[in-house]
Amino acid sequence: MLICSRGCNRRFSSADAPSIALPTKSYNVTEGNDMDLSCRSDSRPPPVVTWFKTGGLSHSAYPHDQHLTISNANRTEAGTYTCTAANGIGKKATAAMDVIVFCEFQRRQFLKLMSNDLNVTLGASKRLRCPKDFFSYKRACALRRE
Repeated sequence: MLICSRGCNRRFSSADAPSIALPTKSYNVTEGNDMDLSCRSDSRPPPVVTWFKTGGLSHSAYPHDQHLTISNANRTEAGTYTCTAANGIGKKATAAMDVIVFCEFQRRQFLKLMSNDLNVTLGASKRLRCPKDFFSYKRACALRRE
């Protein structure tokens, strides 16, 4: 707190309510990789940041400071994550982020099938064409909740 120096009795607070800045609204991770979600909040006093996920956080979720780390992400990690920052001043700040998990195993199997029909002469080039539904196939595991 700041106290005025000219004999007044008013006190001024240097505290401010939290606000949240997310680096992105959507986070992509490939199955098997680690993910680190960030929920930045600058306020005085520093806020306590909590994380929530629709359906609950997995057992591999580790919240620390303003981050949420998940080791060895799998398709059950896909969904909407919400962070809340509170410091006792004003209202809590809340922001949400969607996490999409790509299925690495399925994608590798698909590319392996495509490469079986590929013959290239040393020094030559070859254009590969992915099927139109390749990218929707790649996202399929994020949409399926197994």
